[in-house]
Amino acid sequence: MTNKIFSVIIKIKMINFRIKKMFKFLAASLMYLLCVSGTYAGYLVQGPVKAEDCYDLGIKICSTKTVTEVRKDGRRFEIANYFEDVSSHDASRRMCWINTKSRGLGFLSLGINSLTQPEFWGYDKSGKYVKIDADNIYFKCIKQ
Repeated sequence: MTNKIFSVIIKIKMINFRIKKMFKFLAASLMYLLCVSGTYAGYLVQGPVKAEDCYDLGIKICSTKTVTEVRKDGRRFEIANYFEDVSSHDASRRMCWINTKSRGLGFLSLGINSLTQPEFWGYDKSGKYVKIDADNIYFKCIKQ
């Protein structure tokens, strides 16, 4: 009889040990997640994403358009509401810019852009849905 009681007590202690070990693991995991998420930085979009659609005919002529969609490799994507990195950030104006085209390499830039740049789609000032040849996109943002 005492052997059964002794074995039950040992089993209870083992269960308690496992529970304590599990709680320590969960607490350590939670601390890790909190630390990792606290160090993750990026830029949160705070308004519509705009693009300058420019044509250079000796004089650079640009128009502003609202970007609503990106197409790449035949697939359609909504504009992200969070970016890990931007080309430029002005904290006082709460604005972010992302350069979408290669520049400064002459005709080589044209080739790079035609191979790598996604298609931007959106609305012009008159409300017409158009393809946008964006040099850059910009938007109000908050750095996190």
